[in-house]
Amino acid sequence: RHPVPKSFTTRLRSIGEELAAPESTAELSDMALNSASAPVLQLLLLAAKANKKLSLAVSRALLRWGEGEKAPDKAWVLKLAADESGSHMLEAVLEALPPADLQPVLECFRGSLLQMSRQKTANHVVQRLMDKAVEAPHVKLLLQELGGDHLAELLQWNRAGVIKSLADACARAEVGQGELVRGLAGAMGLSAPAAHPRLIPSLLLLRTLPEGFADTGAPKPISPFA
Repeated sequence: RHPVPKSFTTRLRSIGEELAAPESTAELSDMALNSASAPVLQLLLLAAKANKKLSLAVSRALLRWGEGEKAPDKAWVLKLAADESGSHMLEAVLEALPPADLQPVLECFRGSLLQMSRQKTANHVVQRLMDKAVEAPHVKLLLQELGGDHLAELLQWNRAGVIKSLADACARAEVGQGELVRGLAGAMGLSAPAAHPRLIPSLLLLRTLPEGFADTGAPKPISPFA
């Protein structure tokens, strides 16, 4: 392992500040949608992780979230999410943003989360968004748009990853867990979930069940070496 020279840190800050400048908005947007330059921008965010001020400035610039504005450009954020290269870029931005910025970004997706979950690329953005959700109001919004009857649609579209991320968010915020389990029981056509109360939780935790669903013993984790 070699020490990082001071010149690298200085040059990284210079590049980041130049990209985050308002006059670079058009060029930065083009780069975010380009299959060659978008991965470079992702590496830039990763390299700038230790410099929170720089990381925030570049992340907000990529969202077209100007200084003094309360939220990102919604139309642009949705375009990023639907683009193959832009969606990966947006995932990296979500990882770099501080928790305080989650609410304005989440508002950009309000009313679009289910449709985005159906899309091949955007569903991964939804998962990253849910991975960042830790507060009850955020998770309640996610449940409102993706829970209930919509769980059957997610299963039909083979979006188990979206459901798993939603379950993880409910567990972190300690809200909506019962609602999610009931919704999944309905989506899977379980007419009497009380007869096998641990089936859905075990599915969410990727654990095996004893031979009887109503068995009271603790489910055993699946061994990756089995």
